[in-house]
Amino acid sequence: MLHPSVYKAMVESIDAEAAPPIPNPIPVAKCPGFLESLNPSHAEIPDLPEDLESFDLHWNYGWPVSMKDVRALIETHSPNDLQFFEPGPVVLLAAVDAHATKVSGCQGVRHVLVEPTEAANWPTGVVTEKGGPSVSFFVVVSTTNDTMFQSRPSKEHMEKLTKFFGKEPCWMKD
Repeated sequence: MLHPSVYKAMVESIDAEAAPPIPNPIPVAKCPGFLESLNPSHAEIPDLPEDLESFDLHWNYGWPVSMKDVRALIETHSPNDLQFFEPGPVVLLAAVDAHATKVSGCQGVRHVLVEPTEAANWPTGVVTEKGGPSVSFFVVVSTTNDTMFQSRPSKEHMEKLTKFFGKEPCWMKD
């Protein structure tokens, strides 16, 4: 066992040799051309709609879906889910997420709540952490973390998901 003074001297020498701290790195999401596909099978993801000045909000790329459309998707793809009881909004959203994953084969589909916009302004019945209204959104790329931002669905996944949701994907912020 090392004497505490020897241990302290070792730690101090290691700290003295450590590299100087790296200044605030540029966030990956701000790097020009980051969203360009490096693999021909990956889907092309358009640039973010505006600069990321605040890290309090995250950008998500996918499909906004109203609760009316959620119900229609369940009735189309799994009508038995509605046969015996009336599921609440969270169960309906989870069912659509599962069906989107199954239909597309894309394991990266996630459900999030985003801020309403003029084009997507229908309440989900679920409030955000801040207590405000929310819009249901099925996301495949997000600035939430590096894994969600760097993952890329294939062109085939995006075609199937776009057909499943019946509209083109877009960027929305949470």
